[in-house]
Amino acid sequence: MNKLIKNELFKIFKKKVIYILFIIISLVIVVNTAIGTSIYGGTIVDHTQEARKQKQVELMNQLKQIEPETNVDDYVEIKTELDMENLIMSYPYGSWQERVITKYENELKEILRQINMYTYKIENKEELAKIQNKYNTFLQPLKEDNWKSFVSKEITIIEQNIKDLEKEIVNTDDEEQKNIIKAQIQQYKFDLEILTLRLSENISYETSDRNTLLKEYEDNKQTLNAYPKDYGKYNYNEKLQYNKTLESVKELEYKIHNNIPTLETDNARDMLNSSFEFYEILIILVIIIIAGSIVSEEFNKGTIKLLLVKPFMRWKILLSKFLASVIILIILILFIIILQTLVGGFIYGFDTYKVPIIQYNFDMQKVQSINVFISVFILVLAKLPMYLLVLSITFAISTISCNTSISIILGMLVYLSKNIIYLNDNLEFTKYLLTTNWDFTRYLFGKLPEVSFLKFDFSIMICLISFIVIMFITFIYFKNKDIKNI
Repeated sequence: MNKLIKNELFKIFKKKVIYILFIIISLVIVVNTAIGTSIYGGTIVDHTQEARKQKQVELMNQLKQIEPETNVDDYVEIKTELDMENLIMSYPYGSWQERVITKYENELKEILRQINMYTYKIENKEELAKIQNKYNTFLQPLKEDNWKSFVSKEITIIEQNIKDLEKEIVNTDDEEQKNIIKAQIQQYKFDLEILTLRLSENISYETSDRNTLLKEYEDNKQTLNAYPKDYGKYNYNEKLQYNKTLESVKELEYKIHNNIPTLETDNARDMLNSSFEFYEILIILVIIIIAGSIVSEEFNKGTIKLLLVKPFMRWKILLSKFLASVIILIILILFIIILQTLVGGFIYGFDTYKVPIIQYNFDMQKVQSINVFISVFILVLAKLPMYLLVLSITFAISTISCNTSISIILGMLVYLSKNIIYLNDNLEFTKYLLTTNWDFTRYLFGKLPEVSFLKFDFSIMICLISFIVIMFITFIYFKNKDIKNI
């Protein structure tokens, strides 16, 4: 058997087309990695700073045209707007100070309005001093670079609000009003949780990856809290959405607590982990060309007679061809992984491979930190059934039809048919189709598949039965095929 397999591999690697395909794949990997993924989504440009500068200039021009003695109300309003813009612009864009000022913009604007009112409209030095002191108290932590004081201030205010509401709910007999107060308390407690997390994890308000993670966590956690508590009463779509949100919350929480770095959109690790999304069609194309020609070419050239006169049983000859095709598939997968690792490392740096992939496991009900190479191995195992079945079907067509072109065309059509079948619960009959069951990535880490009728065990059974039937028909046909007239 080993001799037969070696002979088949030798014949495959004698073909120029195999080298052309590998060269094309190499070029695609290099170009795709160099271009990066961000080009597909475009670049988001934030024009906030430019807009504020323009507004600042406009307000200054408006203020110059107004006499405070004759039109004091307009002067106060425009001066307040200008003071607010000047305050925001006095700190770098994206700094924690700029973000805090923006957050408290309405409150600060009212303070500035009162300062201008007591300065230009109502002469009251005592009130002006009080409001000026309040303004300076607010600004002091900004000048001292003390963002934690703002968090502590918010925590104190929220804790007091909770106490007040808890007192109010005791004195309220109206059930509807009680429910409203309870909802307010729950919201305050959630806000308190986020602020406490910000403080404990030392995440300032400034624009940063960790602040972005915290914001995403806050949004997803709020969505998760909105779901009813009784999971068992959810319909399947509700369970899907709930699980996706839960997954995001758990992964973001893990990243925040463990200080997992956020990588750029284009990075070597994610490109390697997405190899089977980027290059799957190329893998399929190569295995279809190999499997679609490895038997049919023997018949077309008439060399099958020379092969069958050798002292080997027919099933061994056919099995050696199939195994040779599988070996080429494995070589191709390894080639893509190694080349993508090297190209991505040279372009974006090999250090990104050290950053783990964070994945919530629904079966274990915990977050896992997975090395990217282990993740790729898991993805290969999950994709392998599809690759092997496409190979098997094309191999069977090649053996039965003895026509390379037909084998390649039909093999590709079988693969592409997976995109035609739209999975939804109204098409339960599709669960018996091979193409519906052969992608096991949908079951990874205990995730729910897209539709309720798909089950892991059932998919394994469909794939195994299909493979056995395809191979049985192929080997029986080849064993009984009359080659006298070939």
